Amino acid sequence: MPHGRASLGDAFWKSLSVPSNDIRRLEALVQDRNTPQKHVWRAEIVLLTAEGVGTNEIVRRKSKTCIWRWQ
Repeated sequence: MPHGRASLGDAFWKSLSVPSNDIRRLEALVQDRNTPQKHVWRAEIVLLTAEGVGTNEIVRRKSKTCIWRWQ
């Protein structure tokens, strides 16, 4: 489960451990042209968080301000 800690550059960073089979499923969702965009957006947030990308960087990349809801 995610947890917050003080970090340089982010007020809080999230750490998320995602099993490899779930990573593959999320990547497949992102690549499937029939996946609703809201599901793609959420899957991308989970994948980026699992890669260790900080909240501020995800907001910068995705131009969304409610990223923390999906972390």
